[in-house]
Amino acid sequence: MKRKCNQALQKAAAFLRHHTIIQYLFMAFCTALITEMFNQRSVLQGLLFPLLSPIAFALNTAIVLLILSVSILFKRRYFACVVLLVVPIGLSIANFILVGMRVIPLEFVDFSILRTGIGIIGIYLNTWQLISLGIVVALCIVGLVTLWIKLPKSTTTVKNKLALLAASALFFSGSALAADATHLIPEDVGNVAEAYENYGFIYCFSMSIFDKGVEKPEDYSKAAVEAVLEQCGTATAPENTPNILFLQLESFFDINAMTNIELSENPVPNFQKLKQNYTSGFLTVPAVGAGTANTEFEVISQMNLDHFGTGEYPFKTVLMDNTCESTATDLKALGYTAHAFHNHTGAFYSRNVVYPNLGFDTFTPLEYMTDVETNPQGFAKDKLLTGQILTAMQSTNTPDYIYTVSVQGHGKYPTSPVDDTQTITVAGLESAEQTCEYEYYVNQIHEMDEFIGELIDALENCGEDVVLVMYGDHLPSLGIAEENLSAGTLYQTEYVIWDNMGLAKKDRDLHAYQLSAYVLEQVGIHSGSITGIHQRMAGTESYEDALRLMEYDLLYGKHYATGGKALAAADLTFGQRPIQITGLQALENNIVVKGMRFTRWSRVYVNGKKVDTLYLSDTELVIPGNAAKPGDVLTVVQVCDDRTVLGTSERYIF
Repeated sequence: MKRKCNQALQKAAAFLRHHTIIQYLFMAFCTALITEMFNQRSVLQGLLFPLLSPIAFALNTAIVLLILSVSILFKRRYFACVVLLVVPIGLSIANFILVGMRVIPLEFVDFSILRTGIGIIGIYLNTWQLISLGIVVALCIVGLVTLWIKLPKSTTTVKNKLALLAASALFFSGSALAADATHLIPEDVGNVAEAYENYGFIYCFSMSIFDKGVEKPEDYSKAAVEAVLEQCGTATAPENTPNILFLQLESFFDINAMTNIELSENPVPNFQKLKQNYTSGFLTVPAVGAGTANTEFEVISQMNLDHFGTGEYPFKTVLMDNTCESTATDLKALGYTAHAFHNHTGAFYSRNVVYPNLGFDTFTPLEYMTDVETNPQGFAKDKLLTGQILTAMQSTNTPDYIYTVSVQGHGKYPTSPVDDTQTITVAGLESAEQTCEYEYYVNQIHEMDEFIGELIDALENCGEDVVLVMYGDHLPSLGIAEENLSAGTLYQTEYVIWDNMGLAKKDRDLHAYQLSAYVLEQVGIHSGSITGIHQRMAGTESYEDALRLMEYDLLYGKHYATGGKALAAADLTFGQRPIQITGLQALENNIVVKGMRFTRWSRVYVNGKKVDTLYLSDTELVIPGNAAKPGDVLTVVQVCDDRTVLGTSERYIF
């Protein structure tokens, strides 16, 4: 029996060697199948995927075959085959690991934010996991070197090369046409996590590479844009211009809605009280477990991410090089000053680049904050934001638009105890590790809820009219099942609109891209083309088409809505007040740089070159005594952990 099996395998191998196209099709089929086992997180579901979704699986296989066929052009085509097979399988394994941490699947944009995420990688992977990852990478490199040496070169006729390339192209075209004709794979996939499950890892990851931006509407023209603007009406000067504050709370939601756990006490009493007394409702956000920047994008720009590419992060694509009409630009046209705050690194999601393109005048990231207190996972606690917000309001004589992104509730949540000061316990979960995760999260949002209460107390007595909008950016990555929620879905958080002006309570469920327009409507502000679409056209048959048309015009088109020219980027300033050098003092073998508003991320540069810097306090930095001499030019530069340079102080001559 064993001899017969060996003979059969030898015959099959010989057949594949002599039939190049079938050989490559077999490798593509197996690769697509393996990636789906990881993608579906089940061997059985992966094996069933070709039967349950034959067209989607055919398209995934065709993409692998198309990529794999490139190896036929190399003399070392066997080695090239191995490399091209390892890449999709390796990506699917990475996706398997990532989904277990944050729910959102692996997307191409994750590689573009990898650099700024290095600072928090230790939160997601412990020391042994990092060591294991390093060993795996090293073994892969050794394996590839060995295969380069051992695998033979191959000679393939031009006829066979052309035949394989043509067959791969035809198979891909046929699969794509079948998917289009049957409408089994939509152009706009919407929910990314569901798309990966329904349409396959290879297809969806490929779409995240190439599918970008808003597709040009068929009726796009100056007349079409003007028609939409006419329907939106003419903006009138508002009677009131209160300070308008948005507070986006990291992974925050009312966990009392979960039916499968018991809490020793209510962790969010302030938020619950606000929901009862002020305008509130469910907020449908574009992410779960991660994707803060996309909720942020929808709220600020008022644009619908469903109209953009699969899994796209506009903060990492179109907004890197283009300006955009936003709530900030709309309110600045009415005399507002626009501020942004984030108690995390300023380079994350390229906010340091994107915020001026969205119209913000100032941006204060963690690198410009002092007295930073962190939680056990190393994230800054949110309570320091109260003083930052009040400082911004006091620094201008104009009404202020303030957009604050918090970070304290950020995952990954520890599976073993890290904080012996926690007061709230959780019961009803299956394992001690899961209980530890929930208890850590619950105690963090309890502190965030206390911050909400403190902020409102401060705003109540600030002497100015204020509207404060609070909401969670997405649900936490805690493996929450929708059937365990008493209300809402996995893609819904809750919002509250607090004010000290006596606004009427008008509860409504909204999408994140509708929130800003709804808030502005409550105070009588009707400024901006996108705002006008939401306020005047929501609920009509032409609503989504008009929104898509305006999104295309403002970001990719000819800017008819803004007079044929893109908006100018704001002249953004980092921090609310400038960092200054006021003097130098020789101290033993060192030089003490004296000044104002230094932080742990302050670095002294001498004649444009960074020198070793020791942070003593917000008024003193220390550099080596031989680092500067009379006549040298000193500056203090704020540098992110990933070495991104943010702002620079005024020059100081030694």
